[in-house]
Amino acid sequence: MKKTLLNKRTFKQVVIITTFVLVNLLLISLLSKIYYEFNSGADRSKLLHIDLKNNTYYLPKIKVNYDNVEGRDPNEEIIKNIKKDYLKSWYVKKYALQNNDYNAIEDFYTDSAQVKIKKIIQFNSKNSINIRSTSVNHNVTIKFFSEDGQVVYLDDKNVEEQTFYYKKKKLIHQEKTLKNYKAILLLEDGFWRVRHIISDKILLKENETFKTTNKNFKIKGINYYPQKTSWFDFWKKYDSITVNKDFNIIKKLKLNTVRIFIPYKLFGKENVSEIYLNHLKNTLDLAKKNNLKVIVTFFDFYSNYQVLDYTLCDRHLETIINEIKKHPAILQYDIKNEPDLDFKNYGKEKVLNWLDFISSRIRIYDQKTPITIGWSTPEVGHLLKNKMDFISFHYYKKTIDFKNAYLNLKKKVNKPIVVQEFGRHSYNSIWNLYRYSEKKQAKYHKNMQQNFHDLNINHFVSWTLYDFPKIDVKIFGKMPHKIGPQKSFGFIDKKGNLKKAAKYIVTYK
Repeated sequence: MKKTLLNKRTFKQVVIITTFVLVNLLLISLLSKIYYEFNSGADRSKLLHIDLKNNTYYLPKIKVNYDNVEGRDPNEEIIKNIKKDYLKSWYVKKYALQNNDYNAIEDFYTDSAQVKIKKIIQFNSKNSINIRSTSVNHNVTIKFFSEDGQVVYLDDKNVEEQTFYYKKKKLIHQEKTLKNYKAILLLEDGFWRVRHIISDKILLKENETFKTTNKNFKIKGINYYPQKTSWFDFWKKYDSITVNKDFNIIKKLKLNTVRIFIPYKLFGKENVSEIYLNHLKNTLDLAKKNNLKVIVTFFDFYSNYQVLDYTLCDRHLETIINEIKKHPAILQYDIKNEPDLDFKNYGKEKVLNWLDFISSRIRIYDQKTPITIGWSTPEVGHLLKNKMDFISFHYYKKTIDFKNAYLNLKKKVNKPIVVQEFGRHSYNSIWNLYRYSEKKQAKYHKNMQQNFHDLNINHFVSWTLYDFPKIDVKIFGKMPHKIGPQKSFGFIDKKGNLKKAAKYIVTYK
């Protein structure tokens, strides 16, 4: 009996000692890894949760000129590394100032350069200040490269930056600046680190809005999705034969414009999908073939308004606009559909700042095509009016209240106004106590067209061409009282027949 107890006790002691040794070995291994990461020049992003290896976080435009370099002549690989680390130095500094966390700067700034940044962060932390900023473009010229390959001197001209200053999470100041930078970089531990950087401001000229000369063109439009492939499926299951057929129907209904939507994520975000881009260009070609104009709505289902995301949006815009801006079917760029619905969740200031940035970038890539924003209500239609060429809003309330809502907006803006979405569904069921019908839908459109006539409104885009047999439950959910109405806003029913409302698609008569 004693021997058995002794054996059990010995076994327990062995287990405890073994466990203790294993835990300590794991702890030593972890500490060794941390020490290695922070003292070997290795990528610290694994510990800081910043993906610095994959450049999918910060993509300002950058051009590097190294034609007339004093000293040693750098090769393409050296230039590639300088460019990469220089951009990362910008990102980690802006990340550090946004989060008041200077751990990330050590790989891209020398010890002496870190001192100034750390002092700023210490002051900001003490005073509850955060600085959110991004650069938009860099025009770098390598001026000097040392014979030993360890020192670079460069000029970075006309760097446009957007900066927002927050105190206790409240915006206290914002600015858009244009600066010239001069920087010295040293090669240390495999990184090009900023040793010294100075700047001087340049007067930044605001882009003017485009004054349309086509005053005689009156927008009589429709928001468009194919009947069997609505929302994301329009692009995923793109069918040019269907689009051409639908555009022919739209033209026969005496409409002259279609509004389409570009889902940001689906189109590849900053790396725009060539497949979807070709679908878009084909849609424009088919519009031209059918003598229709197109309003292109960008950033559908986009909701990341963070400043450090600005450059990714910029690359998205640049790619698409440079491909389509000369197309004769393009009528307007609509920055985003109903962005005011994001005010509550993401903050009004943050959304408006992003919209302002996007409008300025569109104008960089295309100086001619008018810009608008598809506000969800007329009550917010005046926001950013000085940045817009057209004022667009949506209206789904009672037709009798439209006049006052429109006139109140008209007092605030001196721009052409587009009623960019309006409509009434015909979904009639117990879920809405049988209060809707095709007849009531037709009356709604007749009354709206009467409003347009009485108020001399020249531009309207109704919602939508078709009733849909199915819609994406990821967008609208599965509840019948929600998806039923969304399926039934069309002028053409699920069998392909014109509904009563089609009589009033362009006129009240």
